[in-house]
Amino acid sequence: MYMYLPFLIGAGIVFSTLAGKQKLAYLLWFADLVIILAWLRFHATDALLLSF
Repeated sequence: MYMYLPFLIGAGIVFSTLAGKQKLAYLLWFADLVIILAWLRFHATDALLLSF
């Protein structure tokens, strides 16, 4: 899992918005949302392996 991917996509959203490409910005925003929610579901349901 590349944990920097949402931030990289976020930078792409900012740059595409500044360049005036609104459709691309919305597409990247939706892709970023899907990735964040998928990773949240994966990590929230994963068992914690704690050893004390």
